[in-house]
Amino acid sequence: MKGKIKLTLIGLILISIIILIYNIIFSPYFVNNLIKKIIQNNLKEIEIHFDCKDISLFRGIELDNIHIYDKISQTSILELKKLKIKYFLPAFLNGDIGIREISLIEPNIYLYKINNRWNFESLIPSEKKIPDKDNEKELTNIKDFINLYVPVRLFFYFNIKKLNFYYKDIKQLDISKNAMILKEQLEIKDLSLYTGFITKTFHKIPLDYKIINLIDDFIFYINPDKPLMLYYQKNQEVTGQPIIKIALSKIKSKRSFFF
Repeated sequence: MKGKIKLTLIGLILISIIILIYNIIFSPYFVNNLIKKIIQNNLKEIEIHFDCKDISLFRGIELDNIHIYDKISQTSILELKKLKIKYFLPAFLNGDIGIREISLIEPNIYLYKINNRWNFESLIPSEKKIPDKDNEKELTNIKDFINLYVPVRLFFYFNIKKLNFYYKDIKQLDISKNAMILKEQLEIKDLSLYTGFITKTFHKIPLDYKIINLIDDFIFYINPDKPLMLYYQKNQEVTGQPIIKIALSKIKSKRSFFF
């Protein structure tokens, strides 16, 4: 009897330790510091700020107020109000594999070229990897499909809400006096995109164009609700508010597409 009580106590202690470690590793504070430290160690010319509001190994992650800044050109590269990545890990065991949602809420992308240097070059690591010749081998006996041990259904949903894109090509004459010539610029505002798909349940994956036949339901929308604002300037100015509306869909089943 005493042995059972000891085993029960040991089991409870181990479960408590596992829960404690899980809460520490997947706490917003820990993730904030870890991601920022990794980026700062690998990308010295970049500043990044964000707030990790929610994170779970089983459900996904949510980041708020993301800002990526290039120190050299002193310009922003990306501003994002919210990033959401949602999934349900236990469903993978049942063969339902995929992302329930990837959402970019109100992103601002700044693509600036100043004196023939792009501001996003700071995001590219300077170290170059030497290709491993031993891994460069020709593949032989390639099959037409991959067999799976369990039936699988894939799903994916991605959306962008109110994306603003800014491009500028600038020739800077005098940094101290902030003198510059604007050679070309483009602005696109209020771009929204929604796309997603659900596949049939399948036991093998084709390795050719027939893989498209696995898709059961899909949607693809660009600006379904409001027009897109466009501004372009080079030698002459072009402005407008074109209505770009693309809607493609195929939904057979009665189940909710957005899970």
